[in-house]
Amino acid sequence: MPASQPLCHLSSAALGAEAAREIAFIDPAVADIPVLLRGLRPGVDAILLDRSRDGLVQVSEALAGRQNIAVAHIIAHGAPGQVQFGANTVTAEELGRRTAELARIGAALGQGGDIRLWSCETGAGEQGAAFVAAMAQATGVRVAASSMRVGAAAQGGRWELDVTAKGHTAGAPITPEAAQNYAGVLGTITLDPNPLTDGYLSAADAAGPFTISGTDSGTGVTASTKITLTFYKPDGVTVLLQKTNVQVGNPSGTLWSYTLTAAEIAQISPEGGSGYKLVVSDNAGSSSVARNYTVDTAAPAAPAIVEVMDDAGVVTGTVASGGTTDDATPTVKVSLAGTGALANDKVTLTVGTVTTSYTLTSADVTEGYALVTSNAISGGDSKTIRATITDAAGNTSAASTTTYSIILDTTPGVTQTGSDGADTLAAGDDGDMLVGFKGADYLVGGSGNDVFVFSPGDGPDFVNNFTPGTDKLLFAGGLTSDDVYSFQGSFDAGGTVLTGLYVQYGSDDSRVFLNGVSTLQPGDITFGSVPGGVEPLPSFTVVQGATTTQVGATAYTGPITGLQWQYTGSAAAEAVTGTGRNDHMAMGRGADTVRGGAGDDFL
Repeated sequence: MPASQPLCHLSSAALGAEAAREIAFIDPAVADIPVLLRGLRPGVDAILLDRSRDGLVQVSEALAGRQNIAVAHIIAHGAPGQVQFGANTVTAEELGRRTAELARIGAALGQGGDIRLWSCETGAGEQGAAFVAAMAQATGVRVAASSMRVGAAAQGGRWELDVTAKGHTAGAPITPEAAQNYAGVLGTITLDPNPLTDGYLSAADAAGPFTISGTDSGTGVTASTKITLTFYKPDGVTVLLQKTNVQVGNPSGTLWSYTLTAAEIAQISPEGGSGYKLVVSDNAGSSSVARNYTVDTAAPAAPAIVEVMDDAGVVTGTVASGGTTDDATPTVKVSLAGTGALANDKVTLTVGTVTTSYTLTSADVTEGYALVTSNAISGGDSKTIRATITDAAGNTSAASTTTYSIILDTTPGVTQTGSDGADTLAAGDDGDMLVGFKGADYLVGGSGNDVFVFSPGDGPDFVNNFTPGTDKLLFAGGLTSDDVYSFQGSFDAGGTVLTGLYVQYGSDDSRVFLNGVSTLQPGDITFGSVPGGVEPLPSFTVVQGATTTQVGATAYTGPITGLQWQYTGSAAAEAVTGTGRNDHMAMGRGADTVRGGAGDDFL
């Protein structure tokens, strides 16, 4: 046992009696302790527990190395299914977690040993029976408790135990005369300091009054009874506030409350530390179990918004600040660097007017950021993104100072597809998708947020009117960031030299020239797949001399039913192969060779 935490002993053997085989462990919160100590039966040692330490630990330490102790008496406050002694409340659930201490206690008692619980109503009801059985099981000895009040007869108490496990036990640790002189009962005062339910007193709590409320179980607290509120540090030395003669309760005598003012709260600010306990005692000497809490008035530092990610639709990836997304529930990366945030702190994310709450995990704190998925937002105007952090004490940081905004646009654009030939595709105003497929395509962006799709083997392509931060390049076909790089270059457009940015995404001609673009922004390049159902337009294979080209098919508009695509020849000699669908092929005057393909064709 640590020398800094001694227990107080009063031994009957030291007074000339025979060596004690019974020990009474007395909780300091019970009333009339001098009466109990003077009234011990011969052969009973008394150990006064330390109110700031775990009660079971103290009992197991006191019994360490001892053998053949006949009885361990525990004199403390209680309630159905629990005993309150030392710094904690012991319940049946707690017993299941304290097997080591309970085994040591049982070993000191040995065969035929008893544990007698002198506390009000600990054995009452199903909870009480379960508690007694659990303690007997864990210690391996007989256990007895009371289903009634224990203590002064004038308050309905008695020194008898009527609930047992593993056999009958009897005999109080004090003499009959001491039992008559004892004025208290060993019930409980339960304490509920409303703002302290999370174990903290925050700046918000300290700015105004808060109410301490509680109930009485057999202690005689009434409207005319006075209580003492004592705030003290865990070592029990520094008393920060003692409020005496405070009238509480109501005529029923079962409920009570007291409200501390802001001035009184100011007296409990930390003095050399922030960890404190709160105890309530009545005039009869009964005390509540101490409630631990921490005074914390420092808010976390403001977080930062570092990235917004689009996880919906065909195009995913980073959305630049000021950019547009079709994801109504974007994921926001919130930096925790320098905030002092801890696990279980709350991040409140605001996107426009929509708020989302997120609880930080230990992994978030370790990584230094949290990924918060926003609740659904609506489209239209630009939405500013902000985040705050609220700690366990309720202190809230300032809002993130980084400026980040997005625009939600879920209006579907048009998907335009080319053939495997040289195509010209132009976007409109609603945010279109341009898929040129193979061939040297000419693609023109519109005023919306356009997406240009490329796969291995496409190109070389030319893109005009690409807007960094708004438009996107989507690379499909299994391409990754390792396959894509960019470099400044020029393009000869029929004698006119244009400057821009080349983006290479494979070997040979797998590249695209972005006219007039010098740099790309984060999120301009994304990866995925060609949207389902999007295929190249049919094309005709045309051979003129030694040159073979793919000519994009146009829809047939003539009077013949069943035909789909049409080709109109020239005066030159051509060898033309159809699309494999139902084609209308009108050849010119040259010496032509025509192969219709797999469809039902009209030549």
